[in-house]
Amino acid sequence: MTRRELRLRREREAAVGGATAPSRPVRDTVSVSTQPLPVLRPMPAPVPEAEASAARAEPESPAAHSSAAAAAAAAAAAATPSPVPSRRALRAAQGRRTRQTAPAGHRPVRPVSRSAGSQVLWMSRGTWRRSLTTLGVVSAFLLANMSPGTFASADEISQAGRSSQLQTVSLTGTDTAQSASLQRAEATASAASSARLSGKFAKSAIISGTPSLSQVLSAIGLPVRSQVASIQNDYPYAGRYGGNSPFGYVYGNCTDFVAWRINRDAGVTSAPWRFKHDLTPAGGNGGQWSYSQNLSGWGFGTLDTVRAGDIVSFPMSGLMGTSRVYGHVAYVAAVLSDGSLITENYGGGNYFVEYLAASDLSQWLSSRGIVIRTQP
Repeated sequence: MTRRELRLRREREAAVGGATAPSRPVRDTVSVSTQPLPVLRPMPAPVPEAEASAARAEPESPAAHSSAAAAAAAAAAAATPSPVPSRRALRAAQGRRTRQTAPAGHRPVRPVSRSAGSQVLWMSRGTWRRSLTTLGVVSAFLLANMSPGTFASADEISQAGRSSQLQTVSLTGTDTAQSASLQRAEATASAASSARLSGKFAKSAIISGTPSLSQVLSAIGLPVRSQVASIQNDYPYAGRYGGNSPFGYVYGNCTDFVAWRINRDAGVTSAPWRFKHDLTPAGGNGGQWSYSQNLSGWGFGTLDTVRAGDIVSFPMSGLMGTSRVYGHVAYVAAVLSDGSLITENYGGGNYFVEYLAASDLSQWLSSRGIVIRTQP
């Protein structure tokens, strides 16, 4: 027994029995043990015998027991220390925005405070990619549906340099060098088609100068299946380039020239014009003339059904040096016996004639590099 226990025992005996405590404590002999000491708890304060007897005589009521339990719980809650708030809770209490939890695979757009009164927008790489894709789709839609006058001469950007990129056939002079694309096209041409044609017309080419239709047909040497009366630069606005024409397209562009030819073939050679920009409600660039929503009543042709007066649309394919952004459209002036075409064109304010070989056309039609639209 420890000294503390002895002292508490003597105090308890003195309170109960009224015994007088000795003037000095009596030291008992305490044996030393190697066992761990027990955990000591404070003894409850001694209760006078009179109060203890009264408590034993009168049983405790349930109301008193519940009130005592509530008082004990309140005392325990007051003694329990409150948890320390986290930094996120402190920021939320101060009115600062916290980062929200996003679904897996997505990172939210969140403002990052840089200084008082200013914020910097932060976006993840995936968010930027989706934003740029959306911007590209919207831009393409606007370009396809805006008035052609907005582009001025943009749909003929590549026309000015076509003669330097492609083979140009001169009926009286020396031919220019072939481009690599035309060399590949020549390699795929059939031997039978090449044997029937002269060396100059074994592949598609631009015909330089302003030859007559009879000169071109004589140089090619193939029978004619269908042809217009003549090929000539009869465009009523020749010499003008840029700005909206009465047809609703752009002066000196391929689209304006073809609109003129469609009016001429319908017997309208002066204002008021019968056919204008309403020919192509789904977009007026040269490549868009291939769309089924444009040229109401017109059909889609093949090498067997095409005839003079039809048109050939290059839908952004880049063939024959045409624009990969806006495409090109040409007027069919003659169809030869093997399906080859003689076309009349405008581009960059200039008139020119092209020969499209049947071997090239067959390949381009199958890959939709060109589309033939036939008049109703």
